[in-house]
Amino acid sequence: MNADFSSIARYYDAMYVDPEAYREEAAQIIELCERYGRPQSRTLLDIACGTGEQSLHLSRRFSVTGLDLSPEMLQAARAKLPEASFLEGDMFRFQLDRRFDIVLNLYGSIGFASDTGELSAGIRRAWEHLEPGGLFLLTPWDTQETFQEKILTGSGLRGGIHFCRMEAVRRVSPRKVQVDMRHLVGQDGEITALRHQQSITLFSETEYRSALTEAGFRLRARLNEDQFRMGAFVCTKD
Repeated sequence: MNADFSSIARYYDAMYVDPEAYREEAAQIIELCERYGRPQSRTLLDIACGTGEQSLHLSRRFSVTGLDLSPEMLQAARAKLPEASFLEGDMFRFQLDRRFDIVLNLYGSIGFASDTGELSAGIRRAWEHLEPGGLFLLTPWDTQETFQEKILTGSGLRGGIHFCRMEAVRRVSPRKVQVDMRHLVGQDGEITALRHQQSITLFSETEYRSALTEAGFRLRARLNEDQFRMGAFVCTKD
């Protein structure tokens, strides 16, 4: 059983999006671009853009194109930001006809890579779609060295949606993590119970760095989780 983003999309923002945190992160991205990226950067590709919350904040500074595999998540993104271009595509295989000043792959989406081959393919796609001198920002889902099993919980009311979530994150093999997600969603007088599972691949710090170097990136900074949500590899295409 894999996570069904067609059902998650309708309550994703209520359950997972903290608008203030996204605004702060957008400001960090702008600062990193000014420090390491192309002068006068204008275009940005948001890989695995989800419901477009980060695209929304970044659109105040950049011309944004979003890419995601889920039509339902893209529908939510287009409703927020109709003037932007949101495209359906696989982060490991997509091919667009243009390059961008900035390419982002955030929130650990790269962890959906099945193996090091797919990891390298996804990073290579980013390199191919980045202008020379451009900035690439990658957040790993976690690394083999830092991963810890945990249970995550949350509940609240946002946008008319009551929610309660509990997620068990555990290692099922040396490389694989299973996220068992139990969600209760209350809306319009109805309560729905949903269960999803995600399979995530753990890569080592060395594997991430090697994939970035082999693609042609120059690693400019490695931010930890205290400096950037989930940590980040800050790279440029020289």
